[in-house]
This record gives sequence, structure tokens and C-alpha cells, in this order.
Amino acid sequence: MKKLLVVISLFLLFIPIFPYAQEIGFAPIKIDEKVINFFDFNVGAEVLRYEEAEPDGKKLSKSETVNIIGRFNIYQEFQQFRGGFKGSFPLSVGADTEKWEINNVVNYQTNELEYSWSRIDAYLGYSFKDDYFTIPGVWYTGLRRSEGVQDRSDFMLGGSQINATSREKILSYGLFVGYMGEYILSFSRKEPWSDELKPALVANWQIEYNKPIFNRVTNTLWPGALFTDRVGYTIELKGDLSYHISDMLSVTFNGYGGRMYWRGSSWQNFGSGTVKWPENKTDFLGATVGARLLF
Repeated sequence: MKKLLVVISLFLLFIPIFPYAQEIGFAPIKIDEKVINFFDFNVGAEVLRYEEAEPDGKKLSKSETVNIIGRFNIYQEFQQFRGGFKGSFPLSVGADTEKWEINNVVNYQTNELEYSWSRIDAYLGYSFKDDYFTIPGVWYTGLRRSEGVQDRSDFMLGGSQINATSREKILSYGLFVGYMGEYILSFSRKEPWSDELKPALVANWQIEYNKPIFNRVTNTLWPGALFTDRVGYTIELKGDLSYHISDMLSVTFNGYGGRMYWRGSSWQNFGSGTVKWPENKTDFLGATVGARLLF
């Protein structure tokens, strides 16, 4: 009786897969694992939430801008090696009112802020399989060029308008390490009559950590002043879904987010006074949609 119940349970358990099993047949299934090279381009929105703090002067600012951005990735495989170039750049720059708390007075200073951030990476990695003593996936490293641009105008200080503008540039080069994983959510037949399957819907995820090795900060309000302090980091999480329309084209949906942090500089002599680049952080969040050309 117990054996009969076990047989009936197994039969009921596997009923849902019978239609699929009949569709693909019971012949041995082969999965296409050809080398994948692609060019990926996406367009979407990126939110930059910026905070700046200068404890000595009891200053704290907050703002949030939304930019339209383009992102690209040129990806090349060679055996188990992976490499390429990827980047992000603004297509249009949004603006926000930056609000300052000074000496515990909220909104003592306000100004208009346009903030954009571009970066380009060159990377090289290695794909580890299940037979290695590590997490399967692609582990990679590379070099990043990053540039943030902040344009400020329409200053109000203590209720009085100040006729001034400023442009601050944060240019840095850094080394980064990352991990990329992949999971195939569904397959389709390579040919209607074939027993060979190919990926149809694929999920990818990535994590990256960037450490600057060179930094250069300038501000038009302080001509001649140069800040080269490079203590900081950027950490980023990414995920995307790609749907294969054909062997050469996929549609991609992407999301990412993270934090860029800079400790700032010490005080520097400037004219008859002193200036510094304050501690700051940028929390970023983005979503894009695009196309992937496979070759």
C-alpha cells in the first residue's frame, strides 16, 4: 500500500511537466553554449542624490537631480576570458535647488544645482565554472575614468541674492573589481525541428567596488586652487534582464544603484583665507531599456 501511494505521488508531481516533455520530446537535449560577444546600448533615467558636509563650518547641503543617460557595453569572450569597455554618460542634465543648513539654520543658503556624472571602464575577467573552488561566474578587474560636473547658480544667502556662478569638476581614475553572475530563466528551440535549446530570457547581476588612485578637483570660484585628495570609494549593484528576439538581437531591461563617497580635503591657503573640498557622497539609482546586438 505504501509503495502504491509513493507511485501515485510521483505521478501527480510530474503531471505539470508532461506537456513540456511532449513538446520537446524525450530525445537527449543539447544546450547551445556558443561564445557570446555583443554591443549593448541603453537609455534611461539616473537619480543623483547629493549630500555635502563641512563640520568645521557647520554646513550641510542636500539636493537631488534626475538626468537622462546613455549606457553602453562592448563585451568580448575568448575561451574563459572576458573583456571589454563600458560606460555611462549624460544625454540631458536635470536641476534641483540645493539647500544648505548653516550653523543649525535650515535653508540659510540655497542655489540652483545641475549635477552630471560620466564614467568609462576598461575591464578584463575570467569565467569560473562549477568545477572550481569558487562561486561560478565572471570575476573581473579594470580601470575607470570618472568625471562629475556640478554647475551652481542663483545663490541666495541669508535672504540676499548673490550674483555668482560656479563649476566644480571632480576627475578621477581608479581601479575596480567586480563579479558578474548569470541565470537562464527560460529556453527556446534553436530550430523548430531541433532538439538543441538556446537561452530565451536571461538574468544577469553584478557587483563592483572602485577605489580611486588619482583625483583632481577644481572650482571656478577658487581659480588656481587644486584638490588631489583621493580617499573615497564607489560601490555599485546592477541587474538586467535580456530577452533574445533572434540570434543577433536582444531587448534589455537594466537597473542599478550604489554610492560614491569622498572624504574631502584638508584646508588650503587661498588668497587671504582658506578653502577646502568638503566631505560628500552621491547615492545613485538608475533604470534603462535598450538593445543588445550579438555577434
